[in-house]
Amino acid sequence: MYRPNATFTSDHLQNSQLRKLAMAPNHAGKRFSKPHLNDELSNLVFNANPASGPWQEYNFAPESRTQFPQEIFATEGNVQKASSVLGGRRGDMTLSGKDALITFDFYVNTCGMITLEFGELSASGQQVSIAFSESKAFVGRGSDRSMDFHVEDGALSVGVDGQGTWTCPDAQQRGAFRYMTLYMETSGTVEVCSVKTYNNMMPSMGDDLRQYPGFFFGDDEFLNTIWYAGAYTLQLATIPTGTGRRSDWVHKKVGWANDVPAALDGTLEVLTDGARRDRTVWSGDRALSTLTNYIALNNKISTKNGVDWMFKYQTDEGVFPYACPPIWHYGSDSYHLWTYVSLYNAYFFDGGDDAKDWVRQKWPAVKRGMDYALQKIDDTGLLKVTMPLDWGRHPLKGHNLEVQGILYFSLQKCAELAADVMGDEILAKKWSTLATSVKNAVNQYLWNETEGMYTDYIGSDILSQDGNTLAIWYGLPDSESKTQRISKGLMRNWNEFGAVAPESPQMISVFCSSMELIAHFEAQQPDRAMQLLRTMWGYIWNSPYAVQSSLIEGYFHDGRCHYPFTLYDPAYISHAHPWASGPTIVLTSYYVGLTIRNPEHTLWSFKPQPGLDKKSGFAVAGITSDAKGLFSAGWEIDEDGVFEMAIRAPIGTRGTISIPTFSKEIADVLFDGTLIDHHSLTLGKHHASLKEVDGGNHSLIVRYKS
Repeated sequence: MYRPNATFTSDHLQNSQLRKLAMAPNHAGKRFSKPHLNDELSNLVFNANPASGPWQEYNFAPESRTQFPQEIFATEGNVQKASSVLGGRRGDMTLSGKDALITFDFYVNTCGMITLEFGELSASGQQVSIAFSESKAFVGRGSDRSMDFHVEDGALSVGVDGQGTWTCPDAQQRGAFRYMTLYMETSGTVEVCSVKTYNNMMPSMGDDLRQYPGFFFGDDEFLNTIWYAGAYTLQLATIPTGTGRRSDWVHKKVGWANDVPAALDGTLEVLTDGARRDRTVWSGDRALSTLTNYIALNNKISTKNGVDWMFKYQTDEGVFPYACPPIWHYGSDSYHLWTYVSLYNAYFFDGGDDAKDWVRQKWPAVKRGMDYALQKIDDTGLLKVTMPLDWGRHPLKGHNLEVQGILYFSLQKCAELAADVMGDEILAKKWSTLATSVKNAVNQYLWNETEGMYTDYIGSDILSQDGNTLAIWYGLPDSESKTQRISKGLMRNWNEFGAVAPESPQMISVFCSSMELIAHFEAQQPDRAMQLLRTMWGYIWNSPYAVQSSLIEGYFHDGRCHYPFTLYDPAYISHAHPWASGPTIVLTSYYVGLTIRNPEHTLWSFKPQPGLDKKSGFAVAGITSDAKGLFSAGWEIDEDGVFEMAIRAPIGTRGTISIPTFSKEIADVLFDGTLIDHHSLTLGKHHASLKEVDGGNHSLIVRYKS
């Protein structure tokens, strides 16, 4: 397994070329003489096996659910033979005296139930304590916070009476930790023979946690690493159903408990917002995590279980939760509407025959919740916020831009469900018409022509990151010029640590910035997107508090591990938060350019966006559909500028292949070994597209005019 302690230098974060395929011969200035695709690229794509390719070097998931400490991070006092228990060995480490302490490093963020085996040298009547931390910044005699802003997690206390074995109670399983600190509370001696944890994340994967249905691999070490960090973050945050965070623990003030339902009885697991914190379903987070869950893990069950949980707690009035139980809180117009995004995405990526029945069961609740939202539309044609809670930004006000973006998308997609699933063309037309009306009103009331961006609400001078990124992603601008101005305008928020959200108390929101990556790619600005990805996720990886295996919730504008939502302790920040997995989404869906285009998974698109800054290199990716099987695709740019593409799509599917133009004129195209008339391509601003092709193995070799 790839050891996640490497620091990526500025060279890596700019455009590393550490893993090159054999490059094609020089074609400059002459007609094609090369009839075949590069053998290495074709092998990676046409013979892809997600579970056993070279990409597995970057997979952070353990080979066994039983994990052991790999290194000693720190010791204090009288600790002997500490290394004897590393790596799964049975040793004879001793701790003697009250000042004896050892901190173990598991190398990656892990989770679950710790087991300690005490040896015969252990004295009776001894007491040891165990503390946990995701980040080395919070290593100590107390654990990082997991329960609430005002609860000290502290440490687990273990009585030792000679030889024996101790396993932590189920309720005190730890949701995420990389570091474990063991220390003496008494003055005697304790012998420790073994230390291990049972990693219980994502139980549906059984004993092989590395068998991802999706993959990504390229010449860039950093991009490979960050794609798999996003996927691993999703795994950590997919928890056994009965291990949600106990919200009533706040009354105890000390300790933690993860032993309450976070999904319906009888379900195995659920995708939550974070592994250590909050271990709860929040609909807004799932706007991103559902996409990553499909792209990397194809885990439709944990996705749908979360949606079922949201719908269970809809009120009679029609309101969906801000946070589902065990937190169980209402009061957010944005998260009410995000529920529809979660519903649609779960339906779209399911691909199975029962997906429509699943939606039909929820349809009365869908209409009730939509009626509740639509009654808030006033004479502006926009929804006026009455429930102001959101992702951690300043409270929503007035006719908030982000809310309008989610409403627009929700109306469009629910109109699609009304027509295609329910056969209700009248309702579909009503919601589709309302969506158009919302879009027109946004452009009438919220567009700031001087700034070239949308304002946060009518009369505001805040040019919000969340709302403007969603505007591009969901298609609110009524002109290409607006889209381009917004994409450029978002760069004003950038600093050396990432993108600062103007609508927040000087926070760098990884949630909003994940959406911003998508927005720049949607605007056909891949170099801009990759610049933000390398700057921000490069800092996330290299920061002094980095976990270097899973991804952080957010941090402060000056790079500090500080996230001033409700002024909580930095030790409360989650370092395994799926909404940070934007790179996993964009590297597959935009950089490589492989996407599914319909709920039946019979249509696909291969539309790479390497960017003008990418002068040579390659990237490949794969996604798996339960309905159709594996889709894999990739591209390579050789040092002479020849561009090669390969795609493997299941038989019975059809798709479009779009060739990036790199602002050049195409000279020649070989499609499946045959020279085609490039004038037959449909030419767009950034791509030239072939007519729709059937599934199977396809290759293109493209030469551009000088």
